[in-house]
Amino acid sequence: MKFGKSGRFWGDGQVEIWQVEGMTDVGYSWRGTPQMRIAGGEKVTWTETFNCDICGKQKGSVDHWWLAWSEPYSPHPDAPQRHLFKIYPWENMLAHDATVKHLCGQACLQKLVDRWLNTEMEIGHAAGMSAAKH
Repeated sequence: MKFGKSGRFWGDGQVEIWQVEGMTDVGYSWRGTPQMRIAGGEKVTWTETFNCDICGKQKGSVDHWWLAWSEPYSPHPDAPQRHLFKIYPWENMLAHDATVKHLCGQACLQKLVDRWLNTEMEIGHAAGMSAAKH
């Protein structure tokens, strides 16, 4: 049986072209979510992979990875809604969520926190400037 695979990244997903005994099947996987592919009646197997959203490192089986995301939050009804940043140790089911960032370790987690803080400070500063003008 002849088997080949080629792939090309597009956004957060990967377009995959599978060839089994001269037949071609095209599939799309998004952020590491595996998709079943059957080409010419043959089942094709694959390996699920995740990459760090900061440095691009591929996740191994023994790594100490983290997941992070933000959610809208308001501490009380009169407070403006802002984003609450959440961090959780690696969990396979949560890793498939489209809003979750995959982080290979503490250094990349700290980079993401730094970027998030800078963004939130800019938003807060812009809102304060806007309120002062009115």
